[in-house]
Amino acid sequence: MKRKIKNYILANDFDLFWMLTLDDTKVNAYDFQLARKELQKWLKYQREKYGRFDYLFLPEAHKSGRFHFHGVTGQMFPILTEERSAKTGRLLKKKGLQIYNAENWSNGFNTVSKIASKDKASNYITKYITKDFMQIPRLYKQPSYLVSRGLKSPNILYEILDEIKLDEFVPSFVVGQVDADSNKFKANISIFI
Repeated sequence: MKRKIKNYILANDFDLFWMLTLDDTKVNAYDFQLARKELQKWLKYQREKYGRFDYLFLPEAHKSGRFHFHGVTGQMFPILTEERSAKTGRLLKKKGLQIYNAENWSNGFNTVSKIASKDKASNYITKYITKDFMQIPRLYKQPSYLVSRGLKSPNILYEILDEIKLDEFVPSFVVGQVDADSNKFKANISIFI
């Protein structure tokens, strides 16, 4: 699933990164189905307001059990306000990027930033897909992410490489053993991601 989500982000023209929280006085953030329904209602309203746009949203569960959502959108142009420090009034930035608030999310707090690097955005969003998340009983057999229809899939090319080219690849994970005689590691299986 991580690879599929990463590929969606890399293959499409997403330009905004979102973090949407839920205010418990409006939506029970501990109830995944309710939280998801609120996000779906919001996405439907945004389509009615802005027209068709691309999106991908993932839930994240806090240790407390509360849910919020991380996502990306493309071809959606909400009104954004620069976020400022409540104490100093200075503009808030994260890793050099201005943080915004969107007036169109009224279910809680939100932050929006422009995507500078699709690769970094895809890595950030997929880090929330963990084994622990998938084992939450409340999420059993629940769709783990929301995605708009019609997203592009990446073009995957296959080619036959000679041994010299293959030797240039570095494996992501290696299983093997240390040879008792030479004390050298011998790989049995190498996984390339």
